[in-house]
Amino acid sequence: MTRHRPSAGLLLSLALLLACGDVTGPGAGLRPIVFTQMLPAWRIYRVRLDGTPPQRIPFPGQLVHPAVSHDGQTIAYVNDSVGGGLFVQPLDSGPPRRVYPDTLIDHLDWSPAGDQLVMALRWAGAGPNSGGLRIVKLADGTTRDIAADLSDPAWSPDGRTILAAWGQSPLGKRAPGIYSVTVGDTTARLVIAGRPGARTPAWSPDGTRVAVALGSNGASFIYTMRLDGSDAVQLTRAAPFEYLTDLSPVWAPDGSGIAFQREHTVVLNGARVDRYDIYVVSLDGSGLRNLTETATWGGLGPTW
Repeated sequence: MTRHRPSAGLLLSLALLLACGDVTGPGAGLRPIVFTQMLPAWRIYRVRLDGTPPQRIPFPGQLVHPAVSHDGQTIAYVNDSVGGGLFVQPLDSGPPRRVYPDTLIDHLDWSPAGDQLVMALRWAGAGPNSGGLRIVKLADGTTRDIAADLSDPAWSPDGRTILAAWGQSPLGKRAPGIYSVTVGDTTARLVIAGRPGARTPAWSPDGTRVAVALGSNGASFIYTMRLDGSDAVQLTRAAPFEYLTDLSPVWAPDGSGIAFQREHTVVLNGARVDRYDIYVVSLDGSGLRNLTETATWGGLGPTW
């Protein structure tokens, strides 16, 4: 496909969109989106909204599930290499520090204060809470289990609540939906019910709305809604006969838009292949843009 250099008029139009708060416009967020790529191995990358190619963050090891702290200074990730575990590290410089020895982790999120992490444990993981949520205190590595059979945790901006999706354990008995767990308690309360395939919740920075992936039979799309599931707005959708799986929404730090991962089918060298990419979209569903289209493998698991 022929690519053309953007004209001065197009650049001016993009600048005007930025002035109107379009998250998909160049420079709309100064912080890059961090994510993982698989080829040639699991590595952490970041990409900005200005159209420049993704750049690798040169941390060694097989690295998955990155999560950037609320202040944008520190990153947590799982190193699946021998002797790995859960690490935290300054995003731009400084040595890594292992805070948890196990690698059987599927998702991470930071406390607003940056002193703790909540993780979803794989149901086949170690310990009595396999398939549930566990909090680790970064100062000393101590842990506490807060709920069983839940996944995809998201810590509220006020630090009081953790949202999570119903778990993937084959022994789980929870109804599908999004649950709320008050920090300091272990009671999970169903807050967004009756939604098929509700997964990967994410709080807006002001705590008034959540972004959720909803769908069934492998196809899912990104919505925003109030905490009780009302006032739902669908941000992504498929064209007729198009198969898409949109997951893992994450809000821009200023709340102006959403980044997410998309599994879709593309034509590569004349063959149709499945691919993951990182997209951004504005809160009204406009301005959908693929940030990793030119990357060899694309990306998944965005954190902003």
